[in-house]
Amino acid sequence: MLVCAKATAEAFGLKENDTLFLCLGTQQIAGLMMVVRALLNNCNLYVAAPSSNPFLELDEDIKLDFAAFVPLQIRTIIKEEKHLLILNKMKAIIIGGAPLDEGLENEIQKINAPVYHTYGMTETYTHIALKRLNGMDKDNLYHSIQGVNFSVDNRDCLVINSPIADVITNDIVDLIDAKTFKWLGRFDNVINSGGVKIFVEELEKEIAKYLPENINFFCAPKPDETLGEKLILVIENPKWAKEKVRDLLDVLKRNLAKYHSPTEVLFVEKFVYTNSGKINRSATISSF
Repeated sequence: MLVCAKATAEAFGLKENDTLFLCLGTQQIAGLMMVVRALLNNCNLYVAAPSSNPFLELDEDIKLDFAAFVPLQIRTIIKEEKHLLILNKMKAIIIGGAPLDEGLENEIQKINAPVYHTYGMTETYTHIALKRLNGMDKDNLYHSIQGVNFSVDNRDCLVINSPIADVITNDIVDLIDAKTFKWLGRFDNVINSGGVKIFVEELEKEIAKYLPENINFFCAPKPDETLGEKLILVIENPKWAKEKVRDLLDVLKRNLAKYHSPTEVLFVEKFVYTNSGKINRSATISSF
């Protein structure tokens, strides 16, 4: 954790007496790492209870230098102009825990401070790669932090070599070089429909353009005699009118690549979520 905290400080230029903002639970690595960063670098630590908008109790004149958020938090914070001003004073902002949809990425362009999407996992204790989300240096590639190198295995899944651990992941990537990759999706989420590999996470970003912002959904495979697997759409919102399904499927069929359009929509009362707030796809599917 100390090695990771030092790498983060160097990457973002954190200095003694900078103020770090903690609004994630310390029972998870992401929250605990913020405490370690503050201790290691002699920084101030401003603590707020985890919530969808941890800025609600902040003084508008406060100066924060560095913060980590999950997508839900940054989506909520950015809606308030006075909260946007606080973000704009920061040296850097990191977002992790889940993929970002295109709508949120567009909203992030309002922020003047550098914003990064992080790549990491519990096994690496924190992020080991960063992707710039805004400004002139906006990028669609992840770049490793100091001391970390990448390769791929025979599945095209990312292999991480770092001072902390060597980790074989289930993330399919387009490896650019030993320091850079483009994330394509999870190996266990790839759907093979009629011989066509569908990277679910990339497809979900496209589908999100045609759904209301407050709709939680994911794509899943369903056994099919002809295709092997067919693509279905699972939606968490029983109040969303089911009569809209036919129109939605027609729109997706017209706008998505062949075999990338769902053939069926299932509605679920409530998704199953992990402790970190991610949708547990397998547990949700097994519930119906």
